[in-house]
Amino acid sequence: MRPLRLLPALIAALACLAVLPAGALAVSPAPALEAGTTGTYSFTKGARAVVQGATWEVKGVARTGPGAEVILRLYRGERVVKVVRRAVAADGRFAARFRIGKAGPVTVEVVRPPTPTAGATRARRIRVWVVNPSARSGPSMLFLQQRLTRMGYWPSLSGRYDYRTSWAIMAYRKVNGMARSFGLNRGIYLRAARGAGRFGPKYKGTGANRVEADLSRQVYVLIDGKGKVVRVVPTSSGKPSTPSDIGRFSFYRKQPGVNGKGMVNSVYYNGGEALHGYKDVPTYPASGGCLRTPTTYSGAIMGWIRLGDRIDVYR
Repeated sequence: MRPLRLLPALIAALACLAVLPAGALAVSPAPALEAGTTGTYSFTKGARAVVQGATWEVKGVARTGPGAEVILRLYRGERVVKVVRRAVAADGRFAARFRIGKAGPVTVEVVRPPTPTAGATRARRIRVWVVNPSARSGPSMLFLQQRLTRMGYWPSLSGRYDYRTSWAIMAYRKVNGMARSFGLNRGIYLRAARGAGRFGPKYKGTGANRVEADLSRQVYVLIDGKGKVVRVVPTSSGKPSTPSDIGRFSFYRKQPGVNGKGMVNSVYYNGGEALHGYKDVPTYPASGGCLRTPTTYSGAIMGWIRLGDRIDVYR
């Protein structure tokens, strides 16, 4: 088709556009709506948290004309459980308070309805965990387990205060200088939920996986090549009569299964010294020089370590 033959079709298309309603082609500025939460105790990576029954607030700014409003919807899953409307102040600010009595994740959506000059605008959805810090099972416990995992601790993700989660709490207590027990209280719950209490490696990233063993705190950590703590493992090192050697070593042999001394999935790094699972892992140095590990972790640790990886043992 020659270019001149396109002219009637182009004129017809422009005529169609001329009869569209006013504002239909307007594009609202981006972002035209911003929102966030306050009154929370956790702001780490995508999931905010509030205590069950506490009052918290969603605040934001809507760049719009006077007399406008925003609609705030609270979802549990895909079900809307609450809707509130708030007028937008002269400076564009708005706020709404919520109080949720049931634990579990909820999602907040803030919408600015359409105006004569712009279409409806939605802020990025905000996910909020409503947490009962006394819970030993259910969504609150799952939230805590997820937080501990992000910090490198090693609970299960079962939603129950189970065997692995109790060892993760033990490791958390050791790292943070608390009494060495499996006890979980409200203070630990909220502190861990904030993302506080990480293990800080002594050495920088080396480009290869490695292990650091801090005998003063009776833990060792698996660290990736970028220096990130992957796992924090509670341990029992050598007792005073057979202390664990201090220094830098390399792993040179793996022994899967259980040997004659009851050592499980042993990874040797210094003569007869090894990381290994064991049925008894006290809170204090009690081994013959090795670094004992709760058996539940030993297989995964053996699989993660490669022969030649280094281990730094220090106090």
